[in-house]
Amino acid sequence: MRWTTVVLFVATACRGEKPEEPSFKPEVVEADPPCPEGETESHVRLIARDIELVNDTMPLRWAAADKRMHELRPDPLSPIDLGPLDDFKAGLWDDRYWYTTKCFENCERRDSFGTPRAIQRIDRRTGARQRIGDGGYGFSTMVLFGGHVYWGAFPHGIGGGVYRVPKSGGKEELVRFEVPDYQPRISDLFVDAEGIFVHGEDMLGWIPREGSPRVLVGEDANAAVRDGAEFYVATHGNPVWDSKPSGEIRRIAGDTSTTLAGPYKWPAAITVHGGNVYFMLRETSDVYRVPKAGGFPTVVVKDGPRTSQCDESIRMWSDARGLFWLRGSGMSLFKKGAPTALYFLPWSAITSEPSAGAR
Repeated sequence: MRWTTVVLFVATACRGEKPEEPSFKPEVVEADPPCPEGETESHVRLIARDIELVNDTMPLRWAAADKRMHELRPDPLSPIDLGPLDDFKAGLWDDRYWYTTKCFENCERRDSFGTPRAIQRIDRRTGARQRIGDGGYGFSTMVLFGGHVYWGAFPHGIGGGVYRVPKSGGKEELVRFEVPDYQPRISDLFVDAEGIFVHGEDMLGWIPREGSPRVLVGEDANAAVRDGAEFYVATHGNPVWDSKPSGEIRRIAGDTSTTLAGPYKWPAAITVHGGNVYFMLRETSDVYRVPKAGGFPTVVVKDGPRTSQCDESIRMWSDARGLFWLRGSGMSLFKKGAPTALYFLPWSAITSEPSAGAR
């Protein structure tokens, strides 16, 4: 086990000058070795393993190894069985329809751009199918929000951007950010109650329910969460394996960005509850906590459980029950069906005096 030395820099006041406030930013002396081993936290409970997450907002919904769909219910350790996977045409649905993608034309002419696809709406009662929108190349992800279907484009060799089309069909449109002609290639979209987080190439954006889309950070960000008018972001930092830790946990309020913790090696998951921000790094199974107002990060879960020695942190959530997080193989982000595990930690298991010291 290797520890980080925390150095406090206190300015000496000159005569007649007001002393500077002390800085509490930890300095990482030595990074953790890859895939550390250790005893697991006994209070953490496994909800399910070998799953593929389908709905990444509460209630969480996943496809399991038993070929059935499951959903998180009030008792986190007793998820409900929704039925066989064959009963679900797509991972996206509302009260009336399923939504998926389909190649309608030029399907035999696959090239470096891939195969063109458009959105297909399927009536859940009758099975009737309808194409909505023109579609195109490079579908990276698709979500439902309000009365529209949104999707991002991350094609090979051509432009990106976020598009949307009414659920009922009609003309699709490009969602424009505040930078003219800015069309980042989109890797993922995540729905929040009041908008959509946009993960793009060297950017993290926000599409609100009301108002104009904006860029929150102009660099890679692994995760973000909204808390009222403020955003909390886990920036990735230098992606090179042997690079020095450079990722950060930031609070964004209006046009102001404040670093709450860092530098770390690849922060990957983040959530907020009460007056605290909770986060995880990609390579370790520790859970960290830092006050929203700033201060020293602390470790509230040390060496949490793993599905394998080299699994990775993927997502994190919180509500009145406690903390939830998803860990799995590094291929979980790219390969359908790659092994992942969903964990739960009740608030009652997080003591008022967690193990101190940010690593």
